[in-house]
This record gives sequence, C-alpha cells and structure tokens, in this order.
Amino acid sequence: MQKSKGFTLVELIVTIAVMVIIAMMAMPSFGKMISHYELKKDVKTSGFAIKEYRAVSKAENRKIALNFSGSSVKSGFENINMLDSKVDVVSNANVLYFEPNGLVSSNLAASDKICIEFQHKKSLEINSITINVLGVFNVSNDKCS
Repeated sequence: MQKSKGFTLVELIVTIAVMVIIAMMAMPSFGKMISHYELKKDVKTSGFAIKEYRAVSKAENRKIALNFSGSSVKSGFENINMLDSKVDVVSNANVLYFEPNGLVSSNLAASDKICIEFQHKKSLEINSITINVLGVFNVSNDKCS
C-alpha cells in the first residue's frame, strides 16, 4: 500500500470551518476597538488644534475663535474638517475663543472650566476635553461633569 502525503479534503474543510467560526466570534470586538480608536484620534486631533490655535492667537496678538460643531471644527483663520464623519461634538460649549494674552473663553457664560464632549455615532462612546481659562486642557473618557 502506498502511504499518502498531505491533507484530505475533509481535514481542510474542517480546519477552514473552525477558523471561520473563530473569526466570526472576534468580529464584534474588532468593531468596538475600531470605533474606540476613531473617537480617540479625533479627540487627540482636537487637542492639538486647541494648542495650535492658542499659540497662533498669542503669536499674532489677535483673538481667534475655534468652532466645534457637528462633525467639523472651524477657526477664524481657516476652515478645516479634522473630525471623522463618525464622531460628533455633543456639548453646549462649542466655540472656544483664544485671547491674545493666552486666556481661553467659550460661547457659554463665564466659568473657570470649559468642557467639550465628543461622541462616536455608532458606539455612542463619549470622550471629553476640559479646558481651563489658562488654556490647560485634560482629556477624559467620561462625559462632562
């Protein structure tokens, strides 16, 4: 009798079926991970914009408005769409004003802290950026308090 080399068709089909089942079980966690990183990327990008526009305001000695609305961010000197279309700005304080002296204010009544929330449209996960009047900001994985 001749000894066979390799795998039979049944062995290959069973192996592929097991791999497909494992991949299907992992799909929901990949989707959640992707939405988490989309939100995190947009919050980080917005934080960089806050730093940049505050510095530009001081350097050019003029007031600059940074408008967070819906899925876009617009400033007084250029229009940009830096947010992913899957992320919305959901807070009331959606306009930041950078003064030439480095202070930050918002479209809301005067307060010592300004909070902007970002929500992923699909996963509904929320992250926020809290900014004090001196322009120092903190990123949080929670809603504004």
